[in-house]
Amino acid sequence: MNKLNEFDPAIYLDSEEVVAEYLRLAQRSDDRELLASAQTDVARAQSMAKECQLSRQNTAE
Repeated sequence: MNKLNEFDPAIYLDSEEVVAEYLRLAQRSDDRELLASAQTDVARAQSMAKECQLSRQNTAE
């Protein structure tokens, strides 16, 4: 049986516009848990971007 990978929305939060829309939609849902989850996704996406940037800097040296 094939194993499905878990969906990670943080991978797709790759611009300020996408992040803003993602948070706007989560906020419009009036679901506090969904909004908290979306904020966690954004924080994780920002952390991933920072790690990638640091990795590129180390590779360039």
